[in-house]
Amino acid sequence: MDLRLNPHDSLDPSEVQLLKARAKRLAIAERGGQRSQLALGQDIPGKVYLRFMMFEQWFGVPLRSVREVVALRNIIPVPNAPPHLSGITKLRGQVIALVDLRKYWQADLPGHADSDQAIIMEHESVDFGILCREVEGLLDLSGVQIAATPQNLPSAMFECLNGLLPPDMMLLDPEKLLCQKGFIVGAMEKRE
Repeated sequence: MDLRLNPHDSLDPSEVQLLKARAKRLAIAERGGQRSQLALGQDIPGKVYLRFMMFEQWFGVPLRSVREVVALRNIIPVPNAPPHLSGITKLRGQVIALVDLRKYWQADLPGHADSDQAIIMEHESVDFGILCREVEGLLDLSGVQIAATPQNLPSAMFECLNGLLPPDMMLLDPEKLLCQKGFIVGAMEKRE
């Protein structure tokens, strides 16, 4: 009797093919015939962005700034923290600040604030998580025409964006975000 579990038993062939393609895009980069794991900060070919949704709006963030995407569990509130700091969580022994950009931008934006995922980002040795509702996948923006950031956005939001991928994806710049006064408590002290 064969007791080995086949993870593909409950999936149809098209689902298996889709999952294999996603895994390949997310985990493996082709480098001159050699296979190597994508690592944070590695020179990723093209302009690869992670597409995600916050408050009924699609955003993209450069993949080289993304450490991982995690399901939210055990968010610990921080007393006397700024309103945009939703709390902290412990991830493999490291404490990560979780930021709600809607509150940071003080934006009266449509949609609900419920988030069940966080995009853990790393930029210049500062790790933080951005709350999001949904992560769709990766987009290679090489050779794609980027439109100017819409002028009608709240100024704090406008200053953190690098443009718009028509029709609906705003491109978030982690470096600009971290340079904003008061974004992450203690972040500016680390950078000096």
